[in-house]
Amino acid sequence: ERQAAVAACRFVDEVVPASPYVMTEEYIQELVENNGIDYFVHGDDPCLVDGRDVYAAAKSAGRFCTIPRTDGISTTDIVGRLLLLSRDHHADIVGGIPTGGSSSSSSGVFASQQSNFL
Repeated sequence: ERQAAVAACRFVDEVVPASPYVMTEEYIQELVENNGIDYFVHGDDPCLVDGRDVYAAAKSAGRFCTIPRTDGISTTDIVGRLLLLSRDHHADIVGGIPTGGSSSSSSGVFASQQSNFL
């Protein structure tokens, strides 16, 4: 969902999926040269691994921008919806045979019920 939302932004030319969380100077240079990346953009929350800023290389290259957090959009909610989708998908199959779209799993728990918690 997040990748699709970012890709749909009119100011975004390309989204590079599966990038490493900690980007090295070499990786940044490769992206700049091969993909024409101008800026690396992330929310304004701190991103630290072992006390180090994961975007330090992009910042030192002058290619980092921050955007403010958007209320109502969170990774936790996206992951939660994906988990519920998976549960819905599997709830319709009992013993490997499609049941025709039942709304509850064999345990009686309604798979379509959403939760804001993981």
